[in-house]
Amino acid sequence: MKRSEINQLITEGVVLFRKMGISLPPQAHWNLETWYEHRNLAEEMRRRSIGWDLTDFGSGDFSKIGMFNYTVSNGFIDLTTSKPADQPYSNKVKIVKEGQAYPRHHHRSKIEDNVVLAGTQFDIELHNVGPNDEVDMQNEVRIMRNNIWESYPPGATITLVPGERVRFEPRHYHRLFVQQGMVAVEEVSSVSDDTDTCWLPEDRVTRYPEIEEDQKPKYLLCSDLPGTQKFDQLVKMYSK
Repeated sequence: MKRSEINQLITEGVVLFRKMGISLPPQAHWNLETWYEHRNLAEEMRRRSIGWDLTDFGSGDFSKIGMFNYTVSNGFIDLTTSKPADQPYSNKVKIVKEGQAYPRHHHRSKIEDNVVLAGTQFDIELHNVGPNDEVDMQNEVRIMRNNIWESYPPGATITLVPGERVRFEPRHYHRLFVQQGMVAVEEVSSVSDDTDTCWLPEDRVTRYPEIEEDQKPKYLLCSDLPGTQKFDQLVKMYSK
């Protein structure tokens, strides 16, 4: 993705969140200079991947395959115990636009609720996870939707409207998409850690594609924060 595209998407996203009555923390609006001034305060946000998180998954077309999140709160995994070091939960808000989808994936341990806050309809394609991480095409999918256990045939698509929610467990492959309009969704989950996510090999997902730095960043991604090589590169590129 180009940095100019990321700048535009986040600028539009800030406006959309505001229109939907969703407020973001002050750091969501910080530019490179402000982050540099507060670089000594960024350690916890960086290690927890707090902040803007968007990607086209290497598709080259964010409008069709893309993710747009702001991670408000998150824990992190203690590598010596493979358990959360402190808080066991994560909280994100995201926007999914018409024609856009997240690739199919499941998590090895993370459990998440997706709650539609505002917008049109949120569609979710469901499968179980097979014994070798493949998509299970045979067995019905049992999930908790609106706090009620429900069962669906493999590959079924369920539709949620504002106020509705669904829970995904590690045994669930899910593909998220919007056919008309757009939605704002809150994700409430156990600690969110990219190493816990399993993508299908045939989807060829690249979680963090290389960014073409064609423009000065208006905002920083969670992968750009102080303490990263990317931050140092950006400061060097745009220092006066």
